[in-house]
Amino acid sequence: MKSKLLFFFIIIIAGFTSAQIVTSTPTYPTESDSIVIYFDASQSGASELLNYTGTVYAHTGVYTNKNSSSWQYVIGTWANNSTQPALQRLGTNLYKLTIGHPRQFYSITDTSVHITTLNFVFRSSDGTKQTRPDIIYNLYTAGTYSLVLISPSVSNDYNDPARSPLFVNSTQTVNIIAKAAALGTTNLNITLFVNGTQKTQVSGDSLNYNLQASGLPTGINQVVIVGHDVTNLVDTLKFDIMINPSITNSTKPAGTELGINYHSNDQSKVTLELFAPHKSFVYVIGDFNNWEVNSNYLMNRDSVTADSVVWWINLTVSPDTEYAFQYFVDGQIRIADPFSTKILDGNNDQYINSSPAGNVVYPNLKSYPTGKTSEIVSTLQTAVPAYNWQVTSFTKPDKNKLVIYELLVRDFVSTHWYKTIEDTLNYLKNLGINAIEFMPVMEFEGNDSWGYNPSFHMALDKYYGTADAFKSLIDKAHSMGIAVILDIVLNHAYGSNPMVRLYWDSQYNRPAANNPWFNVTSPNPNYSYGYDFNHESLQTKYYVDRVTSYWIKEFH
Repeated sequence: MKSKLLFFFIIIIAGFTSAQIVTSTPTYPTESDSIVIYFDASQSGASELLNYTGTVYAHTGVYTNKNSSSWQYVIGTWANNSTQPALQRLGTNLYKLTIGHPRQFYSITDTSVHITTLNFVFRSSDGTKQTRPDIIYNLYTAGTYSLVLISPSVSNDYNDPARSPLFVNSTQTVNIIAKAAALGTTNLNITLFVNGTQKTQVSGDSLNYNLQASGLPTGINQVVIVGHDVTNLVDTLKFDIMINPSITNSTKPAGTELGINYHSNDQSKVTLELFAPHKSFVYVIGDFNNWEVNSNYLMNRDSVTADSVVWWINLTVSPDTEYAFQYFVDGQIRIADPFSTKILDGNNDQYINSSPAGNVVYPNLKSYPTGKTSEIVSTLQTAVPAYNWQVTSFTKPDKNKLVIYELLVRDFVSTHWYKTIEDTLNYLKNLGINAIEFMPVMEFEGNDSWGYNPSFHMALDKYYGTADAFKSLIDKAHSMGIAVILDIVLNHAYGSNPMVRLYWDSQYNRPAANNPWFNVTSPNPNYSYGYDFNHESLQTKYYVDRVTSYWIKEFH
């Protein structure tokens, strides 16, 4: 009995030697195999479940040959453990899930559908802890040949919009491990190339090589691994290693401020500035460098103290051209500029011009850079013609005699469009009002909202129209003696806000303790929404002043 138990645990331990969050038996499963999944909660992505002692449940579905972008054949319903499979606990942080034949497990009866991946989110019994991000586990096809990258942990999918290089310094050693999944065939050899030069070739199905970063030049270095089987089937893995150049410590240009700075005396120049203390390096990626990490776009560091670091860079651009861009922080976090006045959202922008009346609410809207990056992006553009205000000396109504009409754009007019409201001002005037208070029009998450879930406080939500369309509405209202009041939510922001994302505690799913703008938890948990601004913070005070000043000055 002892020998059988020992053999069992050797199998389990061997399954985790590659330090992956999920492994399986067989090692390279197909949809016709009987599959057992092993989950290791001590690995990256499972920190919330580390040393958890309760029952772990699997929220699980698949990708198929017919849909590789959204989960299919999901078992049960999200957050309902009574309909989700439970994992068997094997020991501290070790679990298994017996799937058996996956087509039966996921109830797939359509013979034209084939499973390409098994997808998992493992969750605690009370739903407060889970793995992040989604775990996508490949299935293989019998009679094929595939290489699998075991180490390092970096995306080798060049079609992955979130793919990034492996960032290392010149003193590090990169352990490269690749295995061949020769299903129904026999492996011949695996060859490793770095920047086109062969480093090693091994016979058999495993490659293990220590690459010394000291021998690599500064900048991007491409690693290519090529495997062959005896029937001349070939598979190739590729990933990039980035050797950062030295950070330039330099004082930011005089007269500039955080965010996007345009220069009236030079319309081909833009200065970008990001407040980000306790970060190691920041790149700018965007249309101007094909969204790729490039040494020429490593930001300079202006550091008075460790807690007051501003990263900055001067960009050369073509006047009148609209560029999309992001900050890429520490090789992990992609964020838009917190002071953006226009952003692009790959999940929601596509629905903006689907007005019931067929109107183009936002003409010539720049497309999101699909396939090149992930997360929300900022835009910048020099030489944009200024709006020509018709009313330049508006006399506000006596604030003690205001008659205010509170208005939610998407509910007031079915077109959800500033132009329609401007055409309706006579109706409002005839009601006897002398002020319109707009419920929040700043960028909020999604398109359909009251606006109290803000993400960018200085950017208009494009679902209602362009900045010039809103200015025209305000201008027309002023010409009729109607004041305009904006409801701005400066109590909190939601999860897509770049200042939330820049300092985030993934273990507890909340702002990190060193976040310069947000409280870790709200001091008023009974009435708390989103993530709570810390209004005692100097950075929050600066942010509030910039936001309110922008709407007053830019939009009158």
